[in-house]
Amino acid sequence: MMKTLSIFTLVIFCMVVIGGCDKPETTEPISTEKTPSPVNILVMDPLSAELACACVAGFAQRDYHALAEHLEKELGREVNVVFSESLGSIPGGIEVDIVIGKQSVIAYDAVKTGMTLAPVASLTGLDGSVNLRGLFIVRGDDQAETLADVKKGKYRLQLGPVEATEKHQAGKDALKLAGLADLVTIDPASSCNEAAMSVIEKKADLAVVSDYALPLLDGCGTINAGELKVIGQTAPVGFIALYVNSKAGSIDAATLRKALEAANTNPELLKTLESKKGFVFSDQLSWMQWRGPKRTGSCAFLPKVLAQNPKRLWSTGLTGSGMSGLAATPQVLIVADKSPDESADVWRCLDADSGKEIWSLAYKAPEEMDYTNSPRANPLIHNNRVY
Repeated sequence: MMKTLSIFTLVIFCMVVIGGCDKPETTEPISTEKTPSPVNILVMDPLSAELACACVAGFAQRDYHALAEHLEKELGREVNVVFSESLGSIPGGIEVDIVIGKQSVIAYDAVKTGMTLAPVASLTGLDGSVNLRGLFIVRGDDQAETLADVKKGKYRLQLGPVEATEKHQAGKDALKLAGLADLVTIDPASSCNEAAMSVIEKKADLAVVSDYALPLLDGCGTINAGELKVIGQTAPVGFIALYVNSKAGSIDAATLRKALEAANTNPELLKTLESKKGFVFSDQLSWMQWRGPKRTGSCAFLPKVLAQNPKRLWSTGLTGSGMSGLAATPQVLIVADKSPDESADVWRCLDADSGKEIWSLAYKAPEEMDYTNSPRANPLIHNNRVY
């Protein structure tokens, strides 16, 4: 019995040892990391190749697929691009992470769709500006040469759609400053093409079109030489900007900014985007209150070294001593001034591109002060109003 048990125990022991010596099967480790989701870009830029006509060589053919390829390399993620003229009609109904297009249209559509978008940067044009304007057009044989020549009661006005600020609200503002706020108006034109044809066909006598549209209307043969002429323009408004979808939350702001900064140093990419300087970031664009965006008196965009012979963009004189700080956006500069006889405070709104005065406001302030009686208060710009 003892001998039988010992043999049985030995067999079991050998089975355990032999079984334990078998090489276990190996399996590949399972990754728990998720593949980053694609970055979806919606382009609403009217100068993109997909949304414009190829009528003028080197103009209105922006290649956003080239920008997508650049961002793929910089972000390390797949980047998809879709095109639409509205936030309300995104192809495939996809959730977009980035929107690039005309600022006023995007702002209008964002309210309608409930999309929360945060501005990141503006795209400069071939001239280096981030602005556009509305142009007032009349027939080529019209006697008017400027807005001052427009006669009340004789001119029918056609503005653009309300979401296109340069053709609508900016047009109204310019006419108000010219004393033409009560012109007879017809229904807004849905496009610059429609506005131009309305004037040519005498449905309207005066219309407002986007400044980028005239070369395209001419290049596409919509208008013939001499059929239309420009007699005025609006104040500048912001043009193309890049936004991130706050609700999507899939893009790190610092990483995106670094990728766009890299784009700014790529001459070939800038050429395909028809941009002189690339992207200018939102915190580099405005100084809308005392001591700047955060009232710290500092900014992140000063050059390390100032140019020895900087190029002067423009200069304009004041009638008094400037004792106040400035407020500025990419479109306008607000500056305090004094009347020549020092009896009134004067506030001037200047065109940021040219220095020309857009409007001024004066009120009596004859009291004397040390170091002149010019205004000391720093203007504040908020929601398109000046305080």
